[in-house]
Amino acid sequence: MDYEDIGRRIRIQRRYLNITQGELANMIGVSPSYIGHLERGNRQASLETLVALANALDVSTDYLLSLSLERTALINTETPFNDRQLDTMKEMLAYLDAYVRTQR
Repeated sequence: MDYEDIGRRIRIQRRYLNITQGELANMIGVSPSYIGHLERGNRQASLETLVALANALDVSTDYLLSLSLERTALINTETPFNDRQLDTMKEMLAYLDAYVRTQR
């Protein structure tokens, strides 16, 4: 399991929602330092905490876990991403590119 990836996703979504670590911590009943540890990948969240985080961040638990689980299975392969993942990344990049263009 890639805990740094999970933490990165938590941080990205938290920032997207424009909430602080303290605010997120209050929403799920943990300390702000615990959120910091999760975001850096230094701590492992329980299933209950992951569900609470997903709910507070308005994402699915699949979003928080999916790539971290798939990447673990792909560590020893020659191709780091499968076709579905590459297609998803292309769609995300196109969306982000269009968004950035509207912000200029």
